[in-house]
Amino acid sequence: MLIIGEKLNGAVGSSPDSFLNFIETSKKIREEYPGAHIAGGLSNVSYGQPYRKALNHAFLIGAMTTGMDSAIMDPLDRDLPGGVYAAEALLGKDRYCAGCLSAYRDGIFGAQK
Repeated sequence: MLIIGEKLNGAVGSSPDSFLNFIETSKKIREEYPGAHIAGGLSNVSYGQPYRKALNHAFLIGAMTTGMDSAIMDPLDRDLPGGVYAAEALLGKDRYCAGCLSAYRDGIFGAQK
């Protein structure tokens, strides 16, 4: 049986350990259930903070390092997909940055063409 922390997510402004709890819980889930999918809502961690975008980006990259494979994120933020592709390349999930380069050429992230 998997026992997880009481506070799994929340705004970092009111629950300073929320990100660390998410990371620890993700690690436990990966160990106990390697085939499970882990999702997280990026804006939960940044609620009530100025320039939430920066916290959301940091959460996304950090959570990907411990196995989060799906995120609820702002579809209008053109920088977020770039972070995903960059993290996948750095985590060895995108050999030779092929997916990242292709997505950039297709205009998925970066400056609008």
